[in-house]
Amino acid sequence: MKILKFNAKWCKECRVMEPMINELKIKYPECEVISYDIDNDEKIFNNNDVLGIPTFIFKDKDDNEILRLVGLQNKEEFENNIKININK
Repeated sequence: MKILKFNAKWCKECRVMEPMINELKIKYPECEVISYDIDNDEKIFNNNDVLGIPTFIFKDKDDNEILRLVGLQNKEEFENNIKININK
């Protein structure tokens, strides 16, 4: 499973979530997190229909979207979503 993380350096919610995401990347190394900054990767934002940040798109091993989360996320719920989807 991989998670596409769409954010921006100037986004307060993105900065708040960064330590949590880094912690979960260490805890779940089999889950690949790929980050995109709206100021540098506008085409990728448009191609993924990202309407707000932060946005997290969970993709399965076949690169199909299985979950999309938008906005500030609760750590427990976010981690639970990783656990549910990690083997997909």
